[in-house]
Amino acid sequence: MRNPLQSILGVSQLIAKNNPRTDQKNFIETLEYSANSLLSLVNDVLDFKKLQLGSIKLTRRQEKLRPELEKLIRSHYLDASLKKIHLELVTSISEEQLFQLDLLRLSQVIHNLISNAIKFSHEKSQVILEVNYSEGYLHFAVTDQGVGISQSQIDLIKERYFSFSKNETIAGSGIGLHIVSGILELFDSQLKIESELGIGSRFSFKIKSEITENSFNNNKVNLFQILKKIAILDDDTQIVFWLKHIFSEINVDLYTFHNAAIFNSSHEVFDIIISDKYLNSESSPQFQGKITSEGLLLVLTGEKSSTDEVSAFFNYKVDAILLKPITSKDLFSTIENLYFEKNCGLINTKNLYQDYDFDSTKIENVLSLLCQEWQTLHDKTIHSLHHRNQAEFNQVYHKIITSLKRLELFEFIDFLDKIRKNFHQINFIETSSKLDYIFTYYQFYFENEKLKYTTNKK
Repeated sequence: MRNPLQSILGVSQLIAKNNPRTDQKNFIETLEYSANSLLSLVNDVLDFKKLQLGSIKLTRRQEKLRPELEKLIRSHYLDASLKKIHLELVTSISEEQLFQLDLLRLSQVIHNLISNAIKFSHEKSQVILEVNYSEGYLHFAVTDQGVGISQSQIDLIKERYFSFSKNETIAGSGIGLHIVSGILELFDSQLKIESELGIGSRFSFKIKSEITENSFNNNKVNLFQILKKIAILDDDTQIVFWLKHIFSEINVDLYTFHNAAIFNSSHEVFDIIISDKYLNSESSPQFQGKITSEGLLLVLTGEKSSTDEVSAFFNYKVDAILLKPITSKDLFSTIENLYFEKNCGLINTKNLYQDYDFDSTKIENVLSLLCQEWQTLHDKTIHSLHHRNQAEFNQVYHKIITSLKRLELFEFIDFLDKIRKNFHQINFIETSSKLDYIFTYYQFYFENEKLKYTTNKK
């Protein structure tokens, strides 16, 4: 089911980007709503078993929450309008505020709560989604003017297939609130229910989340100045069409292959390969020698698989499994995170914090100094490359090496060592772009760490 959903969602997003007429927007929104509703149902059914087995893990990323909340509200306008229900978002969160969240799982919770609120609300009533942030927590509440729940039933409604209404005209999968409760447990939260028969209900919860200042993805430095050559290996023409379109918005060299035989006969070497797991082809793709040493192999699939399983399937090391349907935002975020984990290393701040006895004030001061120091070293490193000045580069190297070792950034150390040893043979433009990107990424990390400690002190 995920393959056609990827096509439907992908194409509807492309249509929405192409300046549709006002009268067409409602049809596009209805299409997206229907596809997202089906996706939510598929996720609920699949996740029910996974929650029982404890196999679901949260993936927190820096996300803008307000736009997602507005999209969730819009996706329910059609259902609400059929019952003449006024559906409204009330929030103090701004468009640009960023939070560390698993937005997919959070959206799943909110979607279920809003769906239930609309189902069980009277005609010409209202449903309100309230979202606010205070003292390190995001607070959510969905309030309806529906049939209400008796106190004796409140403790039961989270159980599988429980329904508190005998109204046979109300449809549902029967596992929505069970899914909500299970996902909230992953967030170390729980659902609070307040209700009065004949008046309505209020479902609320809170989750701990860090607020951050700015998005690295909006930075002027573009990873695709480094990873320029991309191959798509897929026999689904709709998915290929969608991938070609999203990559056409950035300056990359894009190659597409609809079967393994054509791909295997190519002599090109790629920075990124995005392949479907199952190809309608007599031969299997051979990735050996097709990917650069810094490159990434991403596999699209409609089934839940581990990287080890798919690596064994392809007989080649796979960097990530992408479960369909996937958005362009999630795709680019995955590429960015994988690139750094594989080629630059993830920062280990434990040693640094241990040096200062985990004292938040001291750590905040150290992080402030690190931000300043890295900005200076960043500027000097780029300056040394632009002016082909190896002596200046070596000075910067010796100043930064102690910090890199303390933070266990050994991959970055290796990269700088290669530049030192081959200074006059390197491509200065490409090397400058890569270092510019790496320094900016790490500076962004330090700034967010500092903000975390500043926020926790308030």
